[in-house]
Amino acid sequence: MITVQLYRHIFVVISIMCANVALSTGGCVHGPSTDLVAETLRTPEGLANWQRKDDAIKGSVQVKQNQYQQDMSIELLKGYETAVREYLDHGFDLYRSYRSANLPLPAGLIPSLEQRTNVLMDVAEEYIKQGSLAMGEGIAADVVHNYADLPAMAPAQRRAEAVLMRYRYRQDY
Repeated sequence: MITVQLYRHIFVVISIMCANVALSTGGCVHGPSTDLVAETLRTPEGLANWQRKDDAIKGSVQVKQNQYQQDMSIELLKGYETAVREYLDHGFDLYRSYRSANLPLPAGLIPSLEQRTNVLMDVAEEYIKQGSLAMGEGIAADVVHNYADLPAMAPAQRRAEAVLMRYRYRQDY
């Protein structure tokens, strides 16, 4: 017999997985399952679990950044980019869950997302410095298209638009 608590936990895990799939495919799911995920994240337990994973991902970003700074190779930059994207997406999962449920955002979340987006733009600029303009522009386009739902245009998004405009200028003239 499944207890109510176990049933609720299974439902939350499935809801989180569904929300992650929906967010990774570019769509936002609005409805009871997303609301439940946001409500769960709002609980001290849910937010603590999110924070533990966030800290682990942030540690991974630091390790990958240090590795890249020591060798400055494209391969290490790709690993760094992957870690930064995971960190950014993890933050946006929380943000979008709260927004979809019309819940007040946790303190400091917006500045954290802006900082994470800036780090991704730093990675884009590193690609450009390494001579991989297409990778840098692809990241810039992702920043503009995938992370533009913050309440105001973040500095990283303006940086991304500047990168895209520079490329367009070179192509047109």
